[in-house]
Amino acid sequence: MKNKHPLKTAIFIAVWPMLISGCVSTSPAKPVVTLTPEENAKLFAEQTARFSAIMPKLRQQSEGKDFLVSETGISKILDAVALGAAGESEQQIRSFISDKQLPLGNDKVYKNANLMYFANKKIIRKDYLKALSDFVVEDSLKAMNKKISKLTDGMITDGMSNVPPGASVVLSNVMAFNAKWASPFNEALTQDKDFTARCQGQPKVGKVATMHDQDKITYLKDGDVTAIALAFTDGYRLIALAFTDGYRLLIALPADKHASPDVATQWLLADKGKHIDALMQAPRKKVLLSLPKLNLSSEHNLIGAMRQLGITDIFDDKTANLSKVSSESLFVGLFEQKIKLQADEKGAKAAAVTTAVMLLTAAPPEPPSKPVVVDVDHPFAFAVIKANNPRQIVLAGEVNSLGVCDTPK
Repeated sequence: MKNKHPLKTAIFIAVWPMLISGCVSTSPAKPVVTLTPEENAKLFAEQTARFSAIMPKLRQQSEGKDFLVSETGISKILDAVALGAAGESEQQIRSFISDKQLPLGNDKVYKNANLMYFANKKIIRKDYLKALSDFVVEDSLKAMNKKISKLTDGMITDGMSNVPPGASVVLSNVMAFNAKWASPFNEALTQDKDFTARCQGQPKVGKVATMHDQDKITYLKDGDVTAIALAFTDGYRLIALAFTDGYRLLIALPADKHASPDVATQWLLADKGKHIDALMQAPRKKVLLSLPKLNLSSEHNLIGAMRQLGITDIFDDKTANLSKVSSESLFVGLFEQKIKLQADEKGAKAAAVTTAVMLLTAAPPEPPSKPVVVDVDHPFAFAVIKANNPRQIVLAGEVNSLGVCDTPK
């Protein structure tokens, strides 16, 4: 159920997988990636830093509307582009993401798949195909779109709708999340309730469908921020008693009803995720919870945000160096993300598609020339001909007056 008003959500919401070390990609099988606690902490700190960098850029683009972002999708596709980049193009990407990120999820709750399409596979370098060993090649954009729809359980059916004609290479990461609450909400208690939104920076109260529950919930009060962690089942067992692993919906709520949600975002992502760590270790308390049902979607053109973060060359047909991808000159003409999240009394599901499209660099245009003026304003000869096979004149004639001579003076 959608909210009745386009309200600015005054909470920060993040579906956070807490046992990341055992996750792998869903595409062609790769060995299970096991991280030491130190490696996990380092990569998680890098991820929170990237979130902190990206969020303000997308907030500005969203112009006060609700928005979501999948950082893992962005980093996965940037990494795939970096594997085909060289020189400054590669360095700019690697200044934002290292060549090692947190492994992507592959379990009953959180899944990832990587898809690619080539208009002409003959021009793609073999070493680049080997580097993308966890990507599945699709034979058409239509097939890719169909696969995306299936992987996201119909949440995203138009994943390829913005791919421009002439796309040479298409790379997509597809994420799907679907989990039930460890303690479901009672649907009979759901009712419309006042929600104080921020509309162009000003408060506005409107009614939204709100779920209610009283239960023991992981709870943390830190200064002007209240935070909770709601547990999901992990697809194998209920995790109501195992509150140090599994998946959570984290909510950070500013004390000031009129505050921007970026206050909560900054708190949640601060200092390498120390507040997330504190929340996960916080005790469970009996909480009377009111939580709006959610039906959120965002579509981001990521090129502007990436440019602001220092990744510029790959998006410019004159400076892009993607020479490890193809024998032809390419640049990234589209980098976007489509993402959705729904949460109701039973649980939550989400889907995201992050796509980069490489286009052939156009040949340098010829300098503009001054046009030749042809003004047919006096007698002329003409002919209609068949150009060849065989060439022949169909008819010919002369125009002398076009009736001007026949008009009275």
